[in-house]
Amino acid sequence: MERMMRTRSYYIFILAWMLATIASAVSPATFSAALKKMYPQAREVAWNQQGNYYVATFTLNGFEKKVWMNANAQWVMTNTDLQTADQLTPSVYNDFTLSRYSTWTVNDVNLMAFPKRAPLYIITVNQDNSVSTYQLFYALDGRLLQTRNVSYISPALSPEVFDFQ
Repeated sequence: MERMMRTRSYYIFILAWMLATIASAVSPATFSAALKKMYPQAREVAWNQQGNYYVATFTLNGFEKKVWMNANAQWVMTNTDLQTADQLTPSVYNDFTLSRYSTWTVNDVNLMAFPKRAPLYIITVNQDNSVSTYQLFYALDGRLLQTRNVSYISPALSPEVFDFQ
C-alpha cells in the first residue's frame, strides 16, 4: 500500500510539473501582444524563428521592418530596411559620401533600434567588379563606428552581430 502511495505521489508530482511548465511557456499570442504594444499599426505580420529568436516581419510606412524578440517575448532589436542612402540623416549621409567607400555601390541601408543602446545605421556596400562587401556601422551623429567585412560570410543582421551577451 505504501509503495502504491509513493507511485501515485510520483505521478502527481510529474503531472504538476508538466502543467506548470506548460503554463509558464510563452504563447504565440504573447508575442503578438508584445508586437502590438510596440507597433499598434502593424498589419499582415509574418512570424518565423531564427535561432533563439522570434522575428516578426511586416511593412510600415513603405519600409520592411523585422522585430526580433527573445523566447520570453522581450524586444531585442528592430531592423528597418531603408533600402537606399537617401533615407540617411544628413550627418550620416555626409560622412559616408566623404568616406573611402563613397564610390562603392550601396546594396542596402538599415536602421537598427535596440532597447538599451543607441540606434545605428548599417550601410552595406560592394566594390564594383569585386567580391569585396562591407557593412559600415554609423552612429546617428555620422561617426563611423565599425566596418565589417562580409565578403565571404552572410551579411544578415541578427542580434549576434551586435554582441548581445
